Amino acid sequence: MPKSIARYTVRVTYTEPEFQRRTPDAPAEYRFDYPDIPASSPAAAIQSAVWNFRHMARLSRVGWRRCIQRVSIVGRPRPWDGRGARSV
Repeated sequence: MPKSIARYTVRVTYTEPEFQRRTPDAPAEYRFDYPDIPASSPAAAIQSAVWNFRHMARLSRVGWRRCIQRVSIVGRPRPWDGRGARSV
């Protein structure tokens, strides 16, 4: 991967409506951060994180839906040094 590719942290904020209806003390929303996604643009990083989120939701064994509410870039992109970056 070229060193000109930046690393982004993407935050996916979501709800689990069925679980939240049945659980009185459940939070109003949940979030998951995908750190260090190497991507050529913020849009590409978001697309990668959303794909990963949906893929993991399909693999989970829970019976309720996970509904994405917001997706955002967290912080500023960092240069990719070729070490420690996850491939999503």
